[in-house]
Amino acid sequence: MLMVLAICLGMGMIETIAAPAITFLSGIAMQHWGYSVTSVALGLCIVAAAIPAVTMRELVTLPKPDGWEDHIRKSGLTKF
Repeated sequence: MLMVLAICLGMGMIETIAAPAITFLSGIAMQHWGYSVTSVALGLCIVAAAIPAVTMRELVTLPKPDGWEDHIRKSGLTKF
């Protein structure tokens, strides 16, 4: 559980730094290459940023809504 928290915090820090930089570079790119090229490039950046989140084992293995009770019992989260 702590590893998931560390991963989320790390991703949050990266996003906090990357978002203003991407916005700044997008404005410069729009002036030089136009809106279409810049839009495609930003779309590719979004896809590249989403791939790690979509394939993260901790998120992919989360149970469906009806499986949470079994998941909590197996993981021992009821023993505090």
